[in-house]
Amino acid sequence: MYFKTLLFVASLAMPAAASTTPMTLDEYIAHASSIHAIKCKLRRPGAPVGPSEVIFRNNFARDRGLITDAAAQWGSSNGYYPVIDAFVFVISGICKA
Repeated sequence: MYFKTLLFVASLAMPAAASTTPMTLDEYIAHASSIHAIKCKLRRPGAPVGPSEVIFRNNFARDRGLITDAAAQWGSSNGYYPVIDAFVFVISGICKA
């Protein structure tokens, strides 16, 4: 029983540990150019994201330690922004505005 409890607690700690390392510029570009970026257009309802919203979302992710400053600058200047999962507070994708 103790082992199961320990395993459960360790599994809860894994996402938190993964979220403490910010996404680097190379990782950001790789996510932006991956096949998963296509899902952004399929899932995103409503009006398109404008330039000020792109900058806001990149700065928000940078200020929370989810991406590096270089990644935030690159995303803002190239029209890409991170999509942050509201429940686990990790980046679930990089979308093009």
